Amino acid sequence: MDTSTYKKLVAEFRDLTQHAPQGVAAGPISEDNYFEWEAVIEGPKDTPYEGGIFPAVLTFPQNYPDAPPTVKFSCQMFHPNIDSEGVVQIPLLQGGQQQAGKDTWSSTDGVEKVLQEVSYVLTHPNLAIAVNTEASNVWSTDRKQFDAVVRSTVRNNLET
Repeated sequence: MDTSTYKKLVAEFRDLTQHAPQGVAAGPISEDNYFEWEAVIEGPKDTPYEGGIFPAVLTFPQNYPDAPPTVKFSCQMFHPNIDSEGVVQIPLLQGGQQQAGKDTWSSTDGVEKVLQEVSYVLTHPNLAIAVNTEASNVWSTDRKQFDAVVRSTVRNNLET
């Protein structure tokens, strides 16, 4: 285990517990493994996701913060940037160099930014990199239908 990565994750957890962004919470699944965190993201107010509680797992690579974590929802999601396995696919969670107009991962980013960006993208999908073509098509062609599917998904998630 890389001790500098471990120390970074411990520090980020401490900061997050003291200054958590509204609507999100996260922390290590166990004290023995700071490389896998549970997260909960509340559905943003005044959106079809409102009222939803969306659990996810953040998995940090050994070379974090040089490489981003993966974020995978552990509940059903209907969204253009979330694949069929629940993995969030957005520029921030991709390694590599900054591309013009793209907010890709930087080693100065951290857990708080990841959680804020995932929450933001729920209501602001990036259709240019959509991985769920059905959700992308419905978002683009029939927003009322998209909202209805999301609300149904939120209800189903709360019932299970």
